[in-house]
Amino acid sequence: MADDNIDFRFLGRQVQSLQTDVRDMRAGHLRLESDVVSLRADMSRVEERFDSLEQKVDGMDQKVDGNQEANRRQFFEVMQLIQQLDQKIENHHRSNQAQFEQHARQATTNMQILLAAIGKSNGT
Repeated sequence: MADDNIDFRFLGRQVQSLQTDVRDMRAGHLRLESDVVSLRADMSRVEERFDSLEQKVDGMDQKVDGNQEANRRQFFEVMQLIQQLDQKIENHHRSNQAQFEQHARQATTNMQILLAAIGKSNGT
């Protein structure tokens, strides 16, 4: 039975060592839980910022789309104005050409009358 003697001092040291390990594990677990809570808070802030950026991008997309549509309308309005101006210029050119032709005919008629008058006065 001598072998059956249990050394409680050895068991006590083992229990103390186990208690120290358990305390260390609990402290590590608490630090890990704290880190997880902090990480979740950081992730939440990142998600909020991402949502905010997403809203801003959506707003910018809408503005760009609106600007593109406004630019398209303005382009067509300017093209219409250019076509109208081109038509006015063409009409004005035709009117000028008609007036020049009329003036040329009038000048030819006047020249013929003048030449006839000069010829009569010279006795020809």
